[in-house]
Amino acid sequence: MRAALWGRDHEELDRIASAAVGDRVGLAISRGRFPKAYRYEDPNEDVVAAVAGPRATLLVCADGHSGLTSSHVAVETVLEAVGDDPPPSFSDGEWLDLFTRANDAIIATKHETSPHPGSDTVLLAALVAGGQLSFAGIGDAALVVARPGTERGRQLNKEAFRFLGQPMKPRALKGAVDRGSFALEADEWVAMATDGLSEFVAPLRPADVLPRVLARAQSRTPEDAAVQLVDAACVAGAGDNVATAVLAP
Repeated sequence: MRAALWGRDHEELDRIASAAVGDRVGLAISRGRFPKAYRYEDPNEDVVAAVAGPRATLLVCADGHSGLTSSHVAVETVLEAVGDDPPPSFSDGEWLDLFTRANDAIIATKHETSPHPGSDTVLLAALVAGGQLSFAGIGDAALVVARPGTERGRQLNKEAFRFLGQPMKPRALKGAVDRGSFALEADEWVAMATDGLSEFVAPLRPADVLPRVLARAQSRTPEDAAVQLVDAACVAGAGDNVATAVLAP
């Protein structure tokens, strides 16, 4: 099972679209509640997707800059690579190969007739199987695990002002892509979100917001939780795109 929410399809202000992938995964996306306060190419440059396969679940999100081409191509590349049966994990080298492939695919779109010749993107992907999670990411999206309640969750990745979409030698790409593997507790939820969440709930962080969202009785389905994460950004005045993915234990 798989689903994807593409920013190109969700350009209305103050609207949240959502999707479920089986019983354990929920996705949500919004252009935001208010117009962006900065110069942009497309109203919604985010993407979020998930694949629930026999062996593992893939979560992936992207946040394009200077046009949606880069984010959409990056996620298309990841989805094509994993197919309908994601592996339980990727090795360090396999993550780097995947991000190299995504980077090359973006660069291939940058020509004189491209609608977005300057487009770059944030990209974050995670594989979850049993009690293990492996991930790779570049940029300022957030990957968080948490339990319902008032305790703070854990952010697994390090946010940085970096993007895919520029020529990079293997050593440079290796230094730019954050990677890691973690053990999950039996009752921990996993969520990822583009920076439209962290940008507007500050000084709170996604790791603060996720446990509060999960604690609400109506948020015990992953799709509902994904929607409420987006709504938290909108209530805080989101003037940016927001995309979220939530995986239940």
